[in-house]
Amino acid sequence: MKIALINPPYLLIYKKLNIRQDASIPLGLLYVAAALEREGCEVKVFDPNLHNAPLPELISEIKAFGPDLFGLTAVTPTFNSAQKIARELKSNFAGIPILVGGAHVTVLPRESLELTPEIDFVISGEGEFTTVELVKFLSQKRTDFSSIKGICYRQAGETILNPPREMIEDLDAIPYPAYHLLPIKEYAPSVVYRIREDSTFVMSSRGCPATCTFCANAVTGRKLRAHSVDYFLGLIRHITSTYGIRHLHILDDNFMADQERARLICQRIIDEKIKITWFIFARTDHCQDVELLKMMKKAGCVFIQFGIESGNTEVLKQLGKNVSKEDIYRACMNCKKVGIDYLNSFMIGNPKDTRQTILETIDFAIKLDSTMAGFNILMPYPGTPIFRKYYQKDFEMNNEWDKWNHITHDVPIDYRHTSLAKDEINDLRKLAIRRYYLRPRQIFRILVFFRSLSLFFTFMGSSWRHLFFLFRGDGSRRKDGISDGGLLKKRRVRNEAYRYFGNSG
Repeated sequence: MKIALINPPYLLIYKKLNIRQDASIPLGLLYVAAALEREGCEVKVFDPNLHNAPLPELISEIKAFGPDLFGLTAVTPTFNSAQKIARELKSNFAGIPILVGGAHVTVLPRESLELTPEIDFVISGEGEFTTVELVKFLSQKRTDFSSIKGICYRQAGETILNPPREMIEDLDAIPYPAYHLLPIKEYAPSVVYRIREDSTFVMSSRGCPATCTFCANAVTGRKLRAHSVDYFLGLIRHITSTYGIRHLHILDDNFMADQERARLICQRIIDEKIKITWFIFARTDHCQDVELLKMMKKAGCVFIQFGIESGNTEVLKQLGKNVSKEDIYRACMNCKKVGIDYLNSFMIGNPKDTRQTILETIDFAIKLDSTMAGFNILMPYPGTPIFRKYYQKDFEMNNEWDKWNHITHDVPIDYRHTSLAKDEINDLRKLAIRRYYLRPRQIFRILVFFRSLSLFFTFMGSSWRHLFFLFRGDGSRRKDGISDGGLLKKRRVRNEAYRYFGNSG
């Protein structure tokens, strides 16, 4: 069977901010592709994100491949794009089944089918084994899908949601991602996370045991499941020897959750003299051991991102962080002591946030003295405890999922989880960015952080575009409360959407 896997384009407005080097390789699709290839399927991955390919060009490329089945992935901000592509596929390839997986449809399987009649099956949760089983049924022309766990589908006009599939306990049973299906060197993490031009994404574990109330963790769950050290080291050697890439962005939700395992990985990298550098996400309470951080530094760890979220103790409790400000500060100073750069991310507009707590957060961010700091507005995504507490009971489905994102901050609901108005939250975020970055110390640090002029100019280009977008909507207010800048922004987004999708739907 020939299967086309498609990565729907991210918000079209992101195209104004990102450049090619910032495109993220769709690792989830590559895992599914590898599982399908192992079963003898011919797979091709299509990613219009990489070169901003328009929809007609995507359809033309798919026609040349001639698939028997389509698979798409979607997070909440890309679900609208997935819908558009599904409609176009149905009109051009009548009778070919369309599967959609990913975090958004995992949380809203029934709703996703009801909103999009062109979608035939939803894959809920981890996709590798579920997709393989469903593909076998379809290739055999079977019509009874009741035994396949983890899918949602229609039968006789009724939407059927099967029981969930158990999480994959033996992650080593999954083949390495099918990196060969995409031009791997044309992808890279955001320039913020890199010290080399050639970089790629890897995973060593799935799931996170933390209980943060703003995180759905719908696909991989809250139980930590890890590849064996042998598997992960084999994956590293595969990437370095096959593609010559030596900077890895480790996408684990929490690489440091099992510190003994982290220590074993580092020791193997050191003993086997694997010359790589790498970046991880980690919690601050897992970075209290200076000796372990020294070992990580020796093994090639150059950058850690911490999700700090707030500088106020009560807000941290509301977010379920279960970490003290003292531990947060100690972890950052430990990294500074051993020479690992760190990026701290913060959220604005949390439950219990006030103007004063946000000002406290900004002061705390400056005190922590990270190489970079990110300030985002809390987005109450479906599936998160915050969404369930404040919105689930009387939430009305909408078809504006592209607005649920961290760039436009135009979520089409009234905030209930915070007493702050949307405009005030936006203004406080801008204040945080100004106060943090417009300091001589911080400007100098950014100048010396990047190890190459190319990466430095790439960062400056994307940052200026981002900041221009963020601040350009502050024009004079119209009587209806919409700024001229806001109207221009909406027209540009609309025109960009027409250019990609045409004036359909």
